[in-house]
Order: sequence, then C-alpha cells, then structure tokens
Amino acid sequence: MPAFPDLPDPMSTPTVGLRLAAERDIPEVLIAHQDDPELYRRLGLSRPPSGAELGRRAEGGAADRATGAGEKITAEAGVEYRYAFSLEELGLA
Repeated sequence: MPAFPDLPDPMSTPTVGLRLAAERDIPEVLIAHQDDPELYRRLGLSRPPSGAELGRRAEGGAADRATGAGEKITAEAGVEYRYAFSLEELGLA
C-alpha cells in the first residue's frame, strides 16, 4: 500500500484546521468521550478508547503513515474543541 504523504503544515480555514494527530491530543480525546458517553458508538467503536490505546496509536503514527496502514488527523475548531480521529473511523480507509 502506498505511503500517506507528509502534511508539513496544518491545513486550515478561518473556521477549522486539520493537522496530524499527536500525543498532545490524548487528553482532549479522553475528555470528549467522557463528556459524550455515546461518542464511541457514533464513531463505530466497540468501547471508548483508553489512554494507553491512544498512546500506542500516537507512537505508531509515523510507521502507519509510512506503510500506508493508516493516518490519524486532528480537526480543530477554535481552541475549545479538538478531537483526533483516524481515516478508518471516518470510513475513508
């Protein structure tokens, strides 16, 4: 499978930005699932992710991108909301 290209700079408009997901996103993802107990179901997950799972995803991001196995991006709308998701969760992989 071909590799995903690097995203050297975040893509953004005045209302939303997209960038590669990073470890710094983990707390916001956990908070999003805590604030919305049904979020994992709407994302097609069997249960909410744990901090350890999110950490493993973040650590494997570069390798997944290089092999074409997957890509994780973060959508940011302002500074109050941030959620990291994978292309698989969006149905794009």
